[in-house]
Amino acid sequence: MPKAKGKSKSPGKKTPKSPKSPGSPKKAKSPKSPGTPKKGKKDGKSKKGKKGKKPKEAPEEASEIEDSQFDESECTELPESDEEVESEPEEELIEEWVESVDEIIYFAKRPNSPPILSDLNYRGKISWGNMKAPFLESLLIKMSSLYMPYFLGNTHWPDSIRKDFASKLHRFMAHLTDARYKAAGQTVLYVPDEDLSRSVEDMAKDKDLVERLEAAMVHWIRQIKEMLSSLDSIEMPEKAGPLDEINFWNDRCTDLSGVKVQLDSPVVTRMSEVLHCAKSSYLSRFSRLAHEIQDGSEQAESNKHYLSILQGPCEQLRKSGPVEIPGLLQDVLNRIRVIWINSPYYNTRERVTGMLRRVSTEVINLCQRVISIEGIFGGRCRSSIQTLERCIDCSVAWKNIYKKTARTHHRCSEQGWVLDVTTIFAELDAFTQRCKDLIEICNCQMYLNRMEDGEQVPLPLFGGARAPDVARNMREMERVFCAALADLGTNRQIISDNRSTQWLNEFRKFRMRVKDVELMLSNIIDWSFETVRTVREGIELLDCFRRYANRETIRRIFDMKTVQVFEIFADELQAVRRELSKKAFSLEPTYPYYAGQAHWAMSLVRRIQMPMEAISEAPWLPKIGIGDETKEQHRQLSVATADFIAKTHGDWASSVEPIPLQRLDQPLLTKSLERAGYIEPNFDRYLLKLFQEVYYWERLNMEIPPQCYDVFRRREEMRHLREARLLFRDRINFLSRKLAPGFSKLFWTGKGAAESFIKESRLGAAKVQAIVNHYKESNKLISEKCMSLAESWLINIDTNRVYTFEELQQSQEDHRRVLQHWGKYLGRISIAVLESIKHNVRTSLTTLSKIVNVDSKSGSVALIGVKVLLKNNKIELEPSVSEMAEFLCSYLQQLAGEFDSWEHIPGVLGHPDRNPPQAMNSILLTDEDANKVQMAINNGMAVTATQLQNYLKTWDSFRDIWEMDKDMFIKRYHRMNPTVAAFDSDIASFG
Repeated sequence: MPKAKGKSKSPGKKTPKSPKSPGSPKKAKSPKSPGTPKKGKKDGKSKKGKKGKKPKEAPEEASEIEDSQFDESECTELPESDEEVESEPEEELIEEWVESVDEIIYFAKRPNSPPILSDLNYRGKISWGNMKAPFLESLLIKMSSLYMPYFLGNTHWPDSIRKDFASKLHRFMAHLTDARYKAAGQTVLYVPDEDLSRSVEDMAKDKDLVERLEAAMVHWIRQIKEMLSSLDSIEMPEKAGPLDEINFWNDRCTDLSGVKVQLDSPVVTRMSEVLHCAKSSYLSRFSRLAHEIQDGSEQAESNKHYLSILQGPCEQLRKSGPVEIPGLLQDVLNRIRVIWINSPYYNTRERVTGMLRRVSTEVINLCQRVISIEGIFGGRCRSSIQTLERCIDCSVAWKNIYKKTARTHHRCSEQGWVLDVTTIFAELDAFTQRCKDLIEICNCQMYLNRMEDGEQVPLPLFGGARAPDVARNMREMERVFCAALADLGTNRQIISDNRSTQWLNEFRKFRMRVKDVELMLSNIIDWSFETVRTVREGIELLDCFRRYANRETIRRIFDMKTVQVFEIFADELQAVRRELSKKAFSLEPTYPYYAGQAHWAMSLVRRIQMPMEAISEAPWLPKIGIGDETKEQHRQLSVATADFIAKTHGDWASSVEPIPLQRLDQPLLTKSLERAGYIEPNFDRYLLKLFQEVYYWERLNMEIPPQCYDVFRRREEMRHLREARLLFRDRINFLSRKLAPGFSKLFWTGKGAAESFIKESRLGAAKVQAIVNHYKESNKLISEKCMSLAESWLINIDTNRVYTFEELQQSQEDHRRVLQHWGKYLGRISIAVLESIKHNVRTSLTTLSKIVNVDSKSGSVALIGVKVLLKNNKIELEPSVSEMAEFLCSYLQQLAGEFDSWEHIPGVLGHPDRNPPQAMNSILLTDEDANKVQMAINNGMAVTATQLQNYLKTWDSFRDIWEMDKDMFIKRYHRMNPTVAAFDSDIASFG
C-alpha cells in the first residue's frame, strides 16, 4: 500500500463511478464509514490538489474537525516534512502491523501548517479519512468509484494542469491496480477511462490522448514482460512440493488466460487501432508480447494438463507418513516419467529435475512433520530414534526407487535419463545426515544422561568403599552433559533448515563437549576399578557401567576392565591348579579318608565355580580372547578336579571288601584292648569307617558299590543294637562298679574275699540279666499281641441272639473302639510291605547295575547281542544305542509300572484314611536309593554308548570299501597293471 505523505484529497460531491477495467473483478461497493460522502451532504473531508497545490477555481469546502472531536490530551507533534514521514519503521514491520488490523484512520496535515497544532489552530489544517481491510482493494475501489470520476470530470482546471494531473493519476491507478491483483496472484491490465467513441482518425490526431494510451500500453508491456520472464524462471518457496508447482501452473494458466481475454477485449482492440493509426512505436512490441502471451497460455495449459495426472498421487502422498511414503513414490515417479516423455513443454531437463527435487522436498516435509524436536530434547529418545530411523529408511527408499527407475528407463527408453542427481538429492542427503545427528543426540541422552521416554532412570547402585564418590562424580558428569545439550538446544529452530551451516558448527561444538564428558566417564570407570579384588565385584561394577558401554570411547575402556576381571579369574584358577597339583589337603577329624579328599576337591570346585557362575550370569559381557581362554581353563580345571574325585572314588571302591557283612559274624562283646579288663561292644570299626565313607559319597551323588548297600541299609538297625545298651547303662555301670574290685584289688589268694566277691557279682549280674530278659520278653509279648490283634474281628455278633436295633448299634460301637488301634497296626504293616517291595526293587536294580557297569574284579557280562550292519553306505548298530538306552535308563519306571494296580493294605481292609499319601508306583519312583541305582545304570549306559560310538569310528578307516565306485576302481586298477607282489600287498592291506 503506497504511503500517504501527509496529503489527501476530498471531493466536494459524489460523482458517477468509472467503468470497470477489462479483466477486473465484479463491481464492488465502496465500504461506508465515517467520512464517506453521501448524496446531498458534505463528506466532511477537506479537498486539496495534487501534491498540496490547490486547484484553481476548485471549491473550498474543506471540512474542519469539530471541537467536540478534539481532545487536547491526544495532541501529538506531527512531522514537519515528508522526509520525517519516510523515516518511519521498515516496510516489513508496517506490513506486519497492517495485517493485524481491520481498519485504519489516517490524519494528514496540510502544507504550511504550524509545526505544533493545538485546539486553537488545528481548524482547516488537518484532513482525515478511514480505510478498511483489505486496504489495497479498499483504496482501489475508492479511487475508481469516487476520486477518478471526480478529477477526470473536472473542467474548471487549466488544460495543462488537468492533463498533467490526469497523466500522473492514470499512472498511479495503473500501479495500484497491478499491486492489488498481483497480491492475489493475478495480472490485470489497467485500462484508462477514456472516451473512445470518436473515429480512429480523430483520436489518432489527439496527441494528449495518444500519449495517455501509449503510457498505458508501456505499463502493459512491462507487466507482460514480467509475466513472460517468470515462465522460464519459476521462483517458489524452499519447502514447496509437487502440489505447489501443480497449483502454480494452474494459477499461471488462469492468469494467462485472463490476460489473453483482456487483450482480446474491445477496449484494448480499440486502443490498438488508435495507436496503429497514430503509428506508435510501442504497438509492434505490444503485438509481439501479445503473441507470446498466446504461446505462454498454450504452454501453461499444456503443463497444467500433464501435471494434473500427479494431482491425486501427490495429494495422497501429502496425507501419508514415513512408513507409507515409499509405497507411493514409485507411482509418482512413473507419472513424472510419463510427463517427461510426452509433454511438449515440460520435458526439459531443468523442469523435470525441479519436479523431482520438489518430490524430495515433499518427502523431507512429511518426515519433518512427524519429528518432534521438543521430544528429542525432552528425553523421549527411543520413540524419537524409531521415528528418525523410519525417516532415514524413507529417504533411502526414495533414492533406491529413483535409481531403479533410472536403470529401467535407460534400458527401455531411447531418451536418456540425463538429470542432475546431485540437485535432486542434495537437500535430501542433508536431511538424512541431520536425522543421523539427531539420533546421535538421542543416543547421548540415553547413554550419558540415563534418559528413557522423557524420564531419567535411577542411577545404578555402585558398591564398594568408593560408591558415594563414584555416584557424586557420575552426577557431575551428567551435569556437564546437560549443559552441553542445553546450549545445543538453543539452536533447535535451525534444525529443520537443511541448508543452514550454523547447525554444522553448533553440532561440531557439541561433539567436542561430548568427548570431554566421555573422557570424564572413562576416568571415573578407571578410578572405580582400583579397589576391585574379586570377579563378582568386577562383574557388578561392569553391570553398573554397562549402559554407558554403547559409546565407542566407553566401550574401549569397558573392554579393558572386562579383561581385568578375567585376569582376576585366571589368577584364581592358577592358584587352585597349584593347590590341586600339590594335593596338600588337610581333613577334618569327622571326615573319612577317601570321601574327605573328594570333599576337599569339591571345595576347590566351588571356589572356582562361584566366579564362573557370576560370569555365566552376565551374558552381556563383551566377547574377548582372554574370556574364551579363561573359560577353557576353568573347564579343564573342572575336568581335572572331577577326574581326581573319580579316581579317589575308584580307589575307595577298590578298597572295599567284597562281602563287608562277614565282619558282622563276630561276638557282640569283647575285652577292651585299650582298657584292660573292660568289656565293650565288639562292633567292627571298619564298618564304622565304611558307614562314614558311604554317607559322604552319597552327599556327592557318587555311585556306591553294590556290596556296600546291604550293610549300609542295616546301619540304623545296628545303630539301635549298639544304642540298646544305653537303656541299661545305669545297671551296667552299677555292675561295672561291683566288678571293679575284681580287676584290681582282689586276688585269687584271698579265698574269703574272692568267694564273697563272686557271690555278689553273680547276684548283680543276675539282676541285670533279669532286667534284660524282661525287656526281651516284653518285646516278644508286644509282637504276640500284634499278631492277636491282626486275627481279631471288627464285628461282634452273637448268632444265638436277636438284637434290637439300638442294642446292635451299641454293641458294635463298643466293639469298634479298637478300630483306631487296628488302623495304626495296619499302617505299620503297610509300611513293612512297602519297605520289602522297595528293597526288592533296589536289589533288582543293583543286579542290573552290576551287569551294566563293568567291574574290574568280576569282569564284564554280555547282556545284549548287537549287530553291526551296513545300511545305505552307513555303519549302524541293531538295536541302536538310543533304543538300548531308552530301555535300560527307564527300568525303574518299568518296574514301578508293574505296581500301578496295587492297593495299600489299609485301604483293602476298609481303612483308606490309613493309606500312605502316595500310590505304590509313585513311592517307588520317588525312592532315593532306587533312583541312585538307576542313575548308576544311566551312567554305565552312557559309558557303554561312548564305547560303542568309538567302536563305530574304527570302521572309518575302511569307509573307502563301501563308498568307492567298485567298477571305476577295478578299471583304474586294471590300467595300473600291478605286479603280483603289489597285488598281494594290496589284498593284505584289507586283511
